[in-house]
Amino acid sequence: TYIMVYACGLTSSAPYHEAIINIAKAKVSMTWLTVFIKGIGANWCVCLAVWLALSGKTFFEKALGCWLPVMAFVVLGYEHSIANMFFIPLGMMEGAGIGIIEAITANLIPATLGNIVGGALLVGAVNAYIHEIRKD
Repeated sequence: TYIMVYACGLTSSAPYHEAIINIAKAKVSMTWLTVFIKGIGANWCVCLAVWLALSGKTFFEKALGCWLPVMAFVVLGYEHSIANMFFIPLGMMEGAGIGIIEAITANLIPATLGNIVGGALLVGAVNAYIHEIRKD
């Protein structure tokens, strides 16, 4: 983030400067439960994208399998801890007035926990259940 975006000045001019600050502030202003639930949705979409891409045979099927869930994740405004590790620190560098502890406790912890639930339970566990080999 620092070298490839901030140091290059990609977000130093309008409208990017104000937008990234507003994004970072919004991400740490939600309740813990809201971030957690949005985190579940985010990794549900991301893991579903991987699952769908792996099930495709052609390049088009694989690309479409990735694209649909990822676009849903972005459009719905879900919280993904990895994406937020880009947006929040960049907002902090641009002057959002957010502390490291605030970023971690208000967003990264609940988003990460939600991401684990969304990926592990809603995709991983369902996939394991569907493909379970039953020994009767």
